[in-house]
Amino acid sequence: MRKKLFYAAAILILWVAATSAHGQDKFQEVYKVPKMSKQQIYDRALAWTAESFVDAKSVIQMNDRDVGKIIGRGTARFGFGTPAEYTMIIEAKDGRYRVTFKDFIALWGNPPGSWRRPVKKAKYLNQLIDNSRSLASSLFSFMQKADQEDEKW
Repeated sequence: MRKKLFYAAAILILWVAATSAHGQDKFQEVYKVPKMSKQQIYDRALAWTAESFVDAKSVIQMNDRDVGKIIGRGTARFGFGTPAEYTMIIEAKDGRYRVTFKDFIALWGNPPGSWRRPVKKAKYLNQLIDNSRSLASSLFSFMQKADQEDEKW
């Protein structure tokens, strides 16, 4: 009986370890834009937010041009279309900026959000992090277009 209980506990521990994210619960990357000042990066990031999200005013929770920081709350879908909220932070410095996506919260239940739980399963976190990576890439492309657009108008 003890052996069966021991094996059951070992299997449970291995299953939990296999399905958890092992610290991979955020996406963070620094991007270099050498010709841009902190204020230019901040302004472009704010413009990207306005163009990339349906309702930028509800997404942006805090923005401070002097500090060069934008904090927002966005939503994405994972698994079979389950919605999740996340925190997005854009921090600007002269010639570079850092993007962080973290605090992924699943909005379970009917209506969605009636049961909120952190996303812990690696499979789902990876989907949300891939979505975050795509958004960060979109922001970087938007920053790259800034130099071209300034020269063409």
